[in-house]
Amino acid sequence: MTDNIRRMITGVVCILYLALLGYTLAHHELWGDEIHSWNIVKASPTLSALFGNIRYEGHPPVWYLILWPLSRLTHRAVFIQLIQFCIAGASMVVVLYRSPFPWTARLMIPFGYLFFFEYAGLSRNYAIGVLLAWGICMLLSDRRFRGGWYYLLLFLLSNTHLLGLLLAASFQAYLLLRERFRWIHIVLGFLVLLPAVYFILPPSDSQLGPGLWVAGWNLHRLNVFVQAPLRAFVPMPAWWETHFWNTQFLLEAGLRWLVVAGAVTGVGLAFVALNSRSSRALFGVNLALTLCAGCFFPMTSARYTGFIFVGFLAAYWLQTPRARWPLLVLLVLQIPGGLFAAYKDWHYPFSLAYEAPALVKEVPAGENLVCDYWALNPLAAFTDSAYYCIDLREKRSFLKWDGSFAALRRRPDRYAGGFEDYFERTGLRRTYLISTASPPELMQADGSLFNCFRVRLVDARVGAIEKGGNLYLYLVEKLAPLQTPAVQAIGQGHP
Repeated sequence: MTDNIRRMITGVVCILYLALLGYTLAHHELWGDEIHSWNIVKASPTLSALFGNIRYEGHPPVWYLILWPLSRLTHRAVFIQLIQFCIAGASMVVVLYRSPFPWTARLMIPFGYLFFFEYAGLSRNYAIGVLLAWGICMLLSDRRFRGGWYYLLLFLLSNTHLLGLLLAASFQAYLLLRERFRWIHIVLGFLVLLPAVYFILPPSDSQLGPGLWVAGWNLHRLNVFVQAPLRAFVPMPAWWETHFWNTQFLLEAGLRWLVVAGAVTGVGLAFVALNSRSSRALFGVNLALTLCAGCFFPMTSARYTGFIFVGFLAAYWLQTPRARWPLLVLLVLQIPGGLFAAYKDWHYPFSLAYEAPALVKEVPAGENLVCDYWALNPLAAFTDSAYYCIDLREKRSFLKWDGSFAALRRRPDRYAGGFEDYFERTGLRRTYLISTASPPELMQADGSLFNCFRVRLVDARVGAIEKGGNLYLYLVEKLAPLQTPAVQAIGQGHP
């Protein structure tokens, strides 16, 4: 095949990927974590306020700093996806035109699960980490080492996510090995990576601090040593599940021996594909750091474990010569999951958060409306207003993982007590509630709610792929004396 034909095919693949990426984003409904970041930035009038608000997130600031200027121009959440299109599209253009992967591999990489769906269709702080990783690869593979640019990109990568920090540390391990552990790179690496640690470790009253993960530790966390590599190298969801996202078909089917075989095969093929000591060190350090982090932070989805695969591709990029067949096998394992997840997202709502304004309009004029903790996300994002959270017992415009969330989790009567307090302070006897919880889930969260109040399901928007992506509208009324409680469902699904 001539070079001209290859260039033409590469151009067609590039255009096809960008077109499908745009189509996926246009048909993807934003879910809780995507709009949570947006709610934070639009509620932060200054950069100082922004840094204060994100201290409870456990995430470094790069993604928020990208979104914040946009939030000064518009409060429409859909514009997050425009930024995501630019970042994810640029990442795959770099792979197609600037990477040293075999030509066939370059054509396959954009259509794998991670780069076609997880880090493409979902607008989170992962895709920017991938793009920065490719930039570091280009700098490290250049004959003339540009230390200033390298450390700038390393600093930015470490400040995208905990996984970005782990990958950045792995790049630095590669550089130290290549440069024979020169002291200047040891010092610079420490200074550049240290700020990210500050942002990732939140304040003492945060609910995302190390104490939460240590307190919940048990031997089952060691499953990460098998499950994380499996999810990274064989990210095929359980296609028979309605809520397929965050599943892996071998794990859901309970095929234990195949789970172990899949994990070992993935890691084994990665090491076979890497034939230089420094590249194996990059991949090995990233794998080891991710598994260690997974012992405390639950790596229960491909978006977390996917950086193991990103680290493998970065290590492969930086070696010569390159073994082709192990790489191609690992890429083949990625593609079915990517095509399946994108197809499902095209045809079914990933989340019904966008239905929040429609439910608000169903509340009769003059009636009051409250929400619960998790419903605040879609309401604040799509109606651009603050709401009274009945279980927090305060009005908010975005979620914050601080002490109030801890208090909420400790209350056995989070709903009943909240309504009792709300009705006593306002003098009302009824109010509407928007929640992400179905009637059985409300009962499980606080059974006393139905003993103390009449709860009537008015409408429900259901059918989301994401488990917490449904919305329910309730009418909650105080019981008259001697009146028996009741739960009445008068609407299911879309009206």
